[in-house]
Amino acid sequence: MRSYLHYSPEELAKDDFFIQWVTTPNSSSEIFWQNWLSTNPSKREDLEVAIQLVMLANQVVETDVSNTEIKALKESIFERIEQIEQTITVKSYRIWYWASAAAVAGLAFFLSFYFLQNSSKSINSYENQIVSASKQYELVEVENISTSLKLVNLPDGSSILLKEGTKLSYPSNFSEKKREVYLTGEAFFEIAKDANKPFYVHANQITTKVLGTSFNISAYPTQKIVVSVKTGKVAIFKTGTEEATEQEQHKELTGIVLEKGEKAVFEKNQITQVNPTEAFVKTQIEAPIEQMSFEFEETNVRDIFKRIEKAYQIDIIYDDAVLGSCPITASLTDEPLTEKLKLICKAVHADYRKTSDDKILVTGTGCR
Repeated sequence: MRSYLHYSPEELAKDDFFIQWVTTPNSSSEIFWQNWLSTNPSKREDLEVAIQLVMLANQVVETDVSNTEIKALKESIFERIEQIEQTITVKSYRIWYWASAAAVAGLAFFLSFYFLQNSSKSINSYENQIVSASKQYELVEVENISTSLKLVNLPDGSSILLKEGTKLSYPSNFSEKKREVYLTGEAFFEIAKDANKPFYVHANQITTKVLGTSFNISAYPTQKIVVSVKTGKVAIFKTGTEEATEQEQHKELTGIVLEKGEKAVFEKNQITQVNPTEAFVKTQIEAPIEQMSFEFEETNVRDIFKRIEKAYQIDIIYDDAVLGSCPITASLTDEPLTEKLKLICKAVHADYRKTSDDKILVTGTGCR
């Protein structure tokens, strides 16, 4: 067994036997260190500093932080204390001790902040939310690994467009009181209207609540979260807070409510609302769906289908001679894909179905 007499606090804090005594003591280690302290009373201050270092380092280990980050944080503590130690003389030992303690306290403040931030991120991560939700629902997970959009049609008729590198999980059947999905990455949502059954998107640290509208969420794990509203209203709040519990207790939208054209950003544990832009919705067919208009006045079905194909990156098969020239006047911007198709088909006496290769087949008598 080592004597430890000439160990510095940082050397003690790195020793496995000392760490075991601080974190999970047993009778053998307790007897050893109590006897050691009785034999070396002058080392009490060193021992206390070393104990603080071990406790801080152990607290960081328990978070969902990578080994590389943990190592870097530990080294920053030891390097800071070594720098202080090198600048003083033996006569100023007590000054060194309090300077070391101050360094530990300063680093402790940083690590506590770091711990709280990463602990919150870990608890509300997509992976942890899925584990928790799977105890309540039978989940379906969809991942988009391509560079093009991936369309997901939900059981309630809502449509979601997943962007590259995005994962979405949702119940195979929604509950009677609410609709919940879980997102990591970026997606555009068109939610089927149901005032009696609010729709919740859990995206890492932020939850978005809607009754039926269209909006975009960007929530990649290492980036700020951005919620942009195209039509209608949404409420946003931090996941796992008292406000989240309150939102569950009533159906209406409360708290931070965003309307058409408005945007909010979640960064550094704060939600900041961005001023609305008047030019949010564009009419060009080249624009992404978040900016594309679906307002039609005496527009032929051929052009409407072209816009839908571009927006949702799908193929629509139909008889152009029968249906293509039929004019339609309709406001479809606030409708999910399934509702858009349903309303168009109703106007031209047609029906649609999804084929085995994920295309949309439209058949009918047309407007003649």
